[in-house]
Amino acid sequence: MKYRPEIDGLRAVAVLPVVFFHAGLGALQGGFVGVDIFFVISGYLITSILIREYQTNTFSIVGFYERRARRLLPALFVVVAFCIPIAWKLLLPSEFVDFGQSLVGVATFSSNILFWRESGYFDVSAELKPLLHTWSLAVEEQFYIVFPLLLGLLLRFGKAWMVVGLALFAFVSLTLAQFAHPEYSSASFYLLPTRMWELLLGALISQLPPTIVQRVGASWAQVLSLLGLGMVIYAIFAFNHQTSHPALPTLVPVIGTCMIITFTVDGTWVGRFLSWRPMVVIGLLSYSAYLWHQPLIVFTKHLIPRELTLDVTFVLVVLTFACAYVSWRFVERPFRSKGKVSSRTVMVLSMSGLFALAGTGVLGYLKGGSPERTGLPGYVAASFERTQAGSSCFSASQIHVSESWLCDVGSEGAPQFALFGDSHARSLLPAFEEAARSSGVSGVFAGSVGCIPFQQVYALRPDQDERNCRQLNERMLDAVRSGHIPRVYLAARWTYYTEGGYSGNDWSYLSLSKDGSRSPEASREAFRQGLQRTVEAYQAVGAEVVLIEQVPQQLVDPRRIVKNSLSKGSLDLAAVERYSVPVSRHQALQQRVTRIFNEEEPNVRRLDPSSLFCIGKRTCMASDTFGSFYYDEDHLSEYGARKLVALVNSSLVELKPFSEP
Repeated sequence: MKYRPEIDGLRAVAVLPVVFFHAGLGALQGGFVGVDIFFVISGYLITSILIREYQTNTFSIVGFYERRARRLLPALFVVVAFCIPIAWKLLLPSEFVDFGQSLVGVATFSSNILFWRESGYFDVSAELKPLLHTWSLAVEEQFYIVFPLLLGLLLRFGKAWMVVGLALFAFVSLTLAQFAHPEYSSASFYLLPTRMWELLLGALISQLPPTIVQRVGASWAQVLSLLGLGMVIYAIFAFNHQTSHPALPTLVPVIGTCMIITFTVDGTWVGRFLSWRPMVVIGLLSYSAYLWHQPLIVFTKHLIPRELTLDVTFVLVVLTFACAYVSWRFVERPFRSKGKVSSRTVMVLSMSGLFALAGTGVLGYLKGGSPERTGLPGYVAASFERTQAGSSCFSASQIHVSESWLCDVGSEGAPQFALFGDSHARSLLPAFEEAARSSGVSGVFAGSVGCIPFQQVYALRPDQDERNCRQLNERMLDAVRSGHIPRVYLAARWTYYTEGGYSGNDWSYLSLSKDGSRSPEASREAFRQGLQRTVEAYQAVGAEVVLIEQVPQQLVDPRRIVKNSLSKGSLDLAAVERYSVPVSRHQALQQRVTRIFNEEEPNVRRLDPSSLFCIGKRTCMASDTFGSFYYDEDHLSEYGARKLVALVNSSLVELKPFSEP
């Protein structure tokens, strides 16, 4: 196959947005489409090679996998070997357990399945996974297990039927991807059946006649190649976490990539740009750069438990390509040459390396992340624990119709209060339990993850039908009415439904209709109307509503803050303060919710826990000297929740007369 330097230049167009996106450069919100570009390139090149080998009777399945091993495994092994000791040093036990599982995923080419099961690609927790990016390698390797054989089978019926067959598979795959949103968006993102169409479109354009550029003419080739590059650039800057992906919108960068590959020739402006030496060099380094960027960025985030500054980001990008050059020059190139590394050596090293990775991962998992290596005192490690109370009546499938949907809280007797909300309500249970018992007050609790405690709104969750937040809210209203419960405490991560977190990427959308628009504007309007309807509904049945304001959300994982604030076996509060969220950032995030509360329901009583965690007007602390107040960025740990006992108790004591005969 004739070498096309513009293909290497196109790899540069693919890898740079991915690196910048993961480094946190907000302008490239669609940088993740770089992976889609890689998929198209890979499908195009591999199919071109396989077709030629089938036509010349030189195809060998062993030879094919040997080439794949030479291309992918040596650099991968080097990067993962670099990650293991640093992960051992930096990661907390639970994180190292996850890392061990990802090692097994890498070794078995199943990391895409693992990460699908763990979290979504855009979830905050995904930012701290050193090997998250290996999901795309797993997709490609799974594709290559079946594709050569499928291609050979289709070719037996003739080239025309082969093209028809590949087109049919691509159509089915794209259709699956489109219908997977939004209910199965994470599975669609990670798994082969909904990604295969991108590789297959690359395969299909490899079968276009070589004379296609001559047929359309130089002028049209110029226009079409520019249009293709424009489509790719548009997707990089215009796409974001809200874009249905991979689905019909993904056709924009994928078809754009196909147009670049097909119509870019030496005489076109795009051809000159992509064949420009710096672009070609970056393209040659692209695979190693892709491997290196994620662990370098993630481990830096573990070392520096705060938002990365622009200068740190710049250093990371430079370091990524420096490591990529070394990896390409001394690992990739030698192993691709049969003259330097024999086939036997490649196969032995490949199998040994894969078994070593899997064994290391299993060992890390079985040892529970080796807690003894972290140096964290036991009481500090215990402070990360989330509350287990209320587990029997929280987040259950079919919770809106389940028999065990209410938990008793506090003393025995008829309930005088209800605590209701999403996971933030559950994280407050230790405070309510202790305060209610000390006050001699009884209550009930119910809630579900991502279910805002507002009447007549829909939570546009993938599991909307199974969890049915709207029906759960109606059920709680009925319970308050029938039980004559005089007060209802509503607690939630309010900004989850109005702001999407500090980054704006972490949304749980609301709507006034079941199939409404997943947009910030629609969600905020549903929030506003839901608040009004909720207060009116509870007041109509004789219950007072008390809103519990959101606890300060940390900018980074408090576990990283605590670990990096450890000094001589104890926590340095100055370091904790340095890494914790400033009060100004907390207040800015809450600004809209506070305004809505003030405008819509100024007479509704509120409890504000932020004063218990914020020092003066400067910092909202993530921990004290005894441990973490949080188990993640925004949920209180059981230890942190107990800081609210006095605040809750001062509110509950008002209810005590209701329990007296």
